[in-house]
Amino acid sequence: MANSNGSTVSKTAPPGIVALSKWIKDVGISRMTAYRWRKDKILVTHNLYGKQYLTRAAAAELQQRLIAGEFRKVVNTHSARVARETKATRAKKAVIHA
Repeated sequence: MANSNGSTVSKTAPPGIVALSKWIKDVGISRMTAYRWRKDKILVTHNLYGKQYLTRAAAAELQQRLIAGEFRKVVNTHSARVARETKATRAKKAVIHA
């Protein structure tokens, strides 16, 4: 597409930024995850004409923070195992009393 002075107008983002929707597909996360990260200020985006963009620097910073384990949580496997055992125990008792 050409503008009034004859030069072409690109519909792609400038080199330093990437559309959030494209980044989500490239990284392989869901839109909901990206929404939560934006809401929690983990992922910083910029609104340009109604579309969300992410700077490559912000993407690189997020990657470094993820690699460093900044968002790591301890998984409590004990409570999940106890819940499974409790459910199985209740099922056995129901069969015995039936």
